[in-house]
Amino acid sequence: MPASTFYFLASSVALGTFFLVWAALNDVQGESPWIAAGLIASTMLIAAGVMREVAWRRSRKRRFIDQRRLDLALMAVPVARPELNPDKLTLERNSAFLSEIQRKSDAAKVLSSIPASHREVFELCEEYIGIVDRELPHVAVGSPRLRPLTKGREYASRFHRHHMLRWAEGEARSLAENAATETEPSRIIERAAQVLVSLETASGHYPHEARLQESGSAVRELMATLRARDLIDKAIRARDDGRLDELRSLLSDAETELNSGEQLSDGSNAAFTDLRIELRNLESDTRD
Repeated sequence: MPASTFYFLASSVALGTFFLVWAALNDVQGESPWIAAGLIASTMLIAAGVMREVAWRRSRKRRFIDQRRLDLALMAVPVARPELNPDKLTLERNSAFLSEIQRKSDAAKVLSSIPASHREVFELCEEYIGIVDRELPHVAVGSPRLRPLTKGREYASRFHRHHMLRWAEGEARSLAENAATETEPSRIIERAAQVLVSLETASGHYPHEARLQESGSAVRELMATLRARDLIDKAIRARDDGRLDELRSLLSDAETELNSGEQLSDGSNAAFTDLRIELRNLESDTRD
């Protein structure tokens, strides 16, 4: 839950408790029942803040432990990769490389929520597929290497698709989690740009994958909303300081950003509508 939503709910509960206790003590305590009610409500609000801080620290600790477990799992995988001769991929070397892909994939499945684990697997698959593609044209039709290399390429391609999609989805999910708690829009925008590059990389390999297209659209909508929100905040400051030329420029940029969204979800449409209302209010103030 975002911090703003949590503290709004906590404040509402504390305020309701204040009036409830005040009403209960009004007939019993006589004078100044609001003091006890205020103390109880304040204690509840402080306790809510402490509880959220403890939960956040525990969540961060769990992430650190998960990352450590991933590192240990990957360290347990033999790192002595066979030396691959681009001129001759033997059956033994081919088998060793596929075994390494399998081990890396098993390690990534242990902590499937960490995108970095999936990235290591699909990058390894890309390396193997590239070597096989260079090797196959030089393999004779009757060679005993032809079938193992062909089957190995199909095997690595399946792993490549699975782990690349899991990696892209994990990056998008991580962005959504960070956006819910991050208070600096610039940081979220920077992170969203990195995630968008990841999704575009995955879409380049699998252009017809609907999940990648949906994730990419969601990230672009988020970036447009955040950039427009940032521009409007700057415009408000420019208006308050009397910098009218800068205000008009910022409003123009914000309107351009808001008009860039297409096929928006209901949540994004609502956010864009609120921003446009605020934008029109600022433009009215400027004309006045």
